[in-house]
Amino acid sequence: MRVATLFLALALLACGKANRQEVVLLADLLAWRSGAHFADVGAGDGSYAVEAARAVGPAGLVYATEMDSGKLAHLRQLAGQHANLRVIAARETETGLPEACCDSILLRGVYHHITAPSQLDAALYRALKPGGRLAVIDFPPKKLVTWFFPSHNVPSNRGGHGVPRDVVNQELRKAGFHIDREIPDWPGNQYCILARKQ
Repeated sequence: MRVATLFLALALLACGKANRQEVVLLADLLAWRSGAHFADVGAGDGSYAVEAARAVGPAGLVYATEMDSGKLAHLRQLAGQHANLRVIAARETETGLPEACCDSILLRGVYHHITAPSQLDAALYRALKPGGRLAVIDFPPKKLVTWFFPSHNVPSNRGGHGVPRDVVNQELRKAGFHIDREIPDWPGNQYCILARKQ
C-alpha cells in the first residue's frame, strides 16, 4: 500500500496540464493499475493519456485517439517518449480502437462534440472488454457558452454547446451500457457518468 501511495504522490507532482484532482479520481474510477489497458478518446494534448501510461506501467497499454491532425502529431511525439502509449487516428463515427482491447475508456470534454452518437457509442462498446468501464466527463449546455461556441452537426437534443446528463445516459443505455454511477459535481463544473459493458 505504501508503494501505491508513493506512486500516486509522484504522479501528482508530474502532472502537467492534467488536473491533479481529476487524475486521482480517474485512477480510482477506471482502475489505472499495472498491466491495465486504457483508451483516452479525443485525447487532445495527451496529458491524461500520459498520466494513465505512467500509472499502468510497462506491462500496461494506453491508446490515445484523436481526429485533429495537429493534435495527432503532438500525441505521436509523446508516444516516442512513452513506450506503452499508442496513437490512433479516429473518425467521427469510429474510434479506431481494436475490439475488446480496453479495460477502461475515457471521453473527457468530448461527448458534446459527437455528431453520430449511436455509431460512436457502439464503437466504444466494442472496444471494451466484458465488464470494462467507460467514463464520460462533460458539461450541460450553457447559454453564454453556446452563444460564443455554437455547436455544428451535433444532434438537436443537445440543447446548445454541451450535453445534458440524461441524454448521455439514454444514449449509452441504448448502446448496451449499464450506468454504474453518476457524479454531478465533477471538478471544473462538469459531471461524470461511469458506465460498464455488460
